[in-house]
Amino acid sequence: MSKKKLAKVFYADLWGTREEKFRFLEDHDISTTPRQELRPTAPYHFFVPRDFSLQAEYEKFWKLTKIFREWASGVKTHRDRLLVGFNKGEVLQRLTVFTGNLPSEFIRKLRLRDTRDWKLEEARKRTKLEELKEKLYPYAYR
Repeated sequence: MSKKKLAKVFYADLWGTREEKFRFLEDHDISTTPRQELRPTAPYHFFVPRDFSLQAEYEKFWKLTKIFREWASGVKTHRDRLLVGFNKGEVLQRLTVFTGNLPSEFIRKLRLRDTRDWKLEEARKRTKLEELKEKLYPYAYR
């Protein structure tokens, strides 16, 4: 059985305006793009340049899981002003307005607007207030 040689990993960084980046890409290819070779190593396998000169000192410090008893990766609602509050009643009050006769001031105040993946009117039609009441619960916010 033959051992295959591992592939090389290279890194290049390109800053500028969209037009400048497009111009660069038109004028360069993989052989003319300035880049540096990386050697990703366990356990992190970074695909960007990293200075590991202080890694041994870093490893001597306490792990964050030993310092903090609780941790969470967080939740991203994209609609915090509507869906996050200090108590269940506050959120329910907003959702009641959201599912009812929605004033334009409410939309402006909560900065609700259509995005590629979320449409205000579609969300209002899908939102069933009675079902949501049982699905609200506290969580660690930011």
